[in-house]
Amino acid sequence: MFKHSFITNFLYSGTNQFNLNYITLYNTSGDFTDSYLDFTDFYVNWGDNTIPEQLTSKTISHEYLGNGSYVISLSGSNPWGVTVIEKPITVPLTLSVTPNINGNITFTPQQGNWVNTPINYNYIYDLDSNNSVAYQSTSGWTSTPFNISGYTKSKINDLRRWGSEKYTVGYVFTKNNEFYGKINSTCPEYTSYTIEGIDYYDLTNGKTLYVIGSSGLTHNDIVSLPMTKNEQLLDFVMTPEIQSNVYVERGKYSPFESIQRLGEVDNSGDLVRYGYGYYKINTI
Repeated sequence: MFKHSFITNFLYSGTNQFNLNYITLYNTSGDFTDSYLDFTDFYVNWGDNTIPEQLTSKTISHEYLGNGSYVISLSGSNPWGVTVIEKPITVPLTLSVTPNINGNITFTPQQGNWVNTPINYNYIYDLDSNNSVAYQSTSGWTSTPFNISGYTKSKINDLRRWGSEKYTVGYVFTKNNEFYGKINSTCPEYTSYTIEGIDYYDLTNGKTLYVIGSSGLTHNDIVSLPMTKNEQLLDFVMTPEIQSNVYVERGKYSPFESIQRLGEVDNSGDLVRYGYGYYKINTI
């Protein structure tokens, strides 16, 4: 993926100390060293209702006739799309810091599935300079909780019971003395059940829809800490350090487990396929 600074970018400055409304723009797009830029046409819009000008060299100058705030935009058009970089300017030019010096970048594809669908974002946000937890939590940007949904494989077999009535509406399954799941309802269109806080809907067309509420990142997930670096450790690669061991709990095995699992087998075909070869089948 190309960086914006190589595709379309520019700098501007005042080159006339006696006329601070006289601005020179420097096209820094890849320094024209990349071959793909040979197919790009660059145009600059000074933001003062003058006609956009095509860049035929790396620099171009312009004089603003009125004082005020403007937005300079440089567009680069090629067969892949149109990239536009915008930067604010205040004239007469002063040494004051521009609030978004890197500007706003917009890319509009000219072919493919996303043709004529613009993509844009700012390079400097409050998030870049504000280390407050409130700026990083999900609730700062959307109402919580919010629903996440999609399609998955059916898990209703996890709620199957022994006996003739394998699926019972309202029967509560527990795991480690905590709620695990239950079948909520059945109707001609779907079967609804809940497992570990996720709602599932087995549809008649064979698909399974899941819905779960999420709060994203909350204040309990984030800790505000200063970020420091040691310049002396740059370019050093250290051996990974293992700070804890990992144990795998394989559960308990009962000598009667293989016999008990026969209750889950309905025919000889299921016996052969059960558990990816769980039973050893002797054929004559």
